[in-house]
Amino acid sequence: FLAILRRLLSGPLSHWGMADPRLVLAVASALGVSLYAFGSGFGVPAQRAVLAWWAGVFAFSSGRVWRPLNVWSFAAFVVLAWEPATFFEVGAQLSFLATAALIGSPGSRPAASHFHWAGRFGRMLAASLRSTCLVLAVTSPLVAWQGWSVSAVGLVANLLAVPFTAL
Repeated sequence: FLAILRRLLSGPLSHWGMADPRLVLAVASALGVSLYAFGSGFGVPAQRAVLAWWAGVFAFSSGRVWRPLNVWSFAAFVVLAWEPATFFEVGAQLSFLATAALIGSPGSRPAASHFHWAGRFGRMLAASLRSTCLVLAVTSPLVAWQGWSVSAVGLVANLLAVPFTAL
């Protein structure tokens, strides 16, 4: 699919000096993320993801260094500037809090390297467990403050889904 999209977009994009295939694929992926986000209702987590994705594409296309915390801050600024009431929505708070925890955490390589005997899937599962526990620990106070509980099914689903969706 991306090869076909690359071929379709390479003509118009080369007109604007964007003939680099990586850039064409980056723009194509950003368009795909945007379409998916709009199709899913364009909630705050989708807005954050789309803004971050496009900021990454802009950084890549302009040769700038991509700093995740700067992209996260940009997305938060735009979302809050567009709709200030978002600041008080628990879903938005959880989304930005979980993303900030993942951005601010040390890399997963050292923790996952202890599982060298388990192969690639074992390392991905260890990184998934680490990420899930980190986000759970960071978001639990807000969840408890709201009077909610954590679902065990969600924890297991995260452990199984993250290795298959990780880049």
